[in-house]
Amino acid sequence: DNWPIGQGFDYFYGFIGGETDQFFPALYRGTSPVEAPKSPEEGYQLTRDLADDCIAWMREQKAIAPDRPFFAYFAPGAAHAPHQPPLDWRGRHAGKFDMGWDEYRKVVHQRQLEMGIIPPGTELSAHDPDVPVWDTLSDDARRLFARMMEVFAGFMTFTDYHFGRILEFLKEIGELDNTLIMVVSDNGASSEGGPVGSLNEMFFFNNAKESLEDNLKMIDSLGGVESANHYAWGWTN
Repeated sequence: DNWPIGQGFDYFYGFIGGETDQFFPALYRGTSPVEAPKSPEEGYQLTRDLADDCIAWMREQKAIAPDRPFFAYFAPGAAHAPHQPPLDWRGRHAGKFDMGWDEYRKVVHQRQLEMGIIPPGTELSAHDPDVPVWDTLSDDARRLFARMMEVFAGFMTFTDYHFGRILEFLKEIGELDNTLIMVVSDNGASSEGGPVGSLNEMFFFNNAKESLEDNLKMIDSLGGVESANHYAWGWTN
């Protein structure tokens, strides 16, 4: 009874777990496991696939019963870990986080003030004592941690792009102004990456320590099919 199609949905395509690999997801259609339609080298990535399927489903609803309202729940794995943008989106944010997490949180705070997301006069919270000051880190640590955030940013931007495709489709069929859109999130920034980030979140869940040296060796694999990565928790703060 806890499958989506047992909870009132007529149709379901996606994953059931709290997270899944973006290149090799644990996919289900209804209650049946299915394989991803193509490989990462052929352009597969879960968010793109889910957006394609959501748009196809809405197109079908509009064709079958143009005047009947429909309800769709688009639930991507992004930007939950693992942070895996498609291969052709890697590197798009190179250098944008070289300022480090201490300066970046000031940028985010100011931007939220200007956008009205937080009330005027809201002060930036204190620096988390478990997070090292960026300027005290080694060059290698800064290079690794900046890359982790670049990968996350690519993952998030890619998700935003495909959510935009869904909105564009609603506009195309004349339903955008007739649609109530709610955006919800399971949580905010997440710290499972630990102090040095993670190549595979399962290390955290099994209480296995990761080292800066080991992670640095895999810096060019972050976000790709060889890792199930998560950023260092300094970015969470």
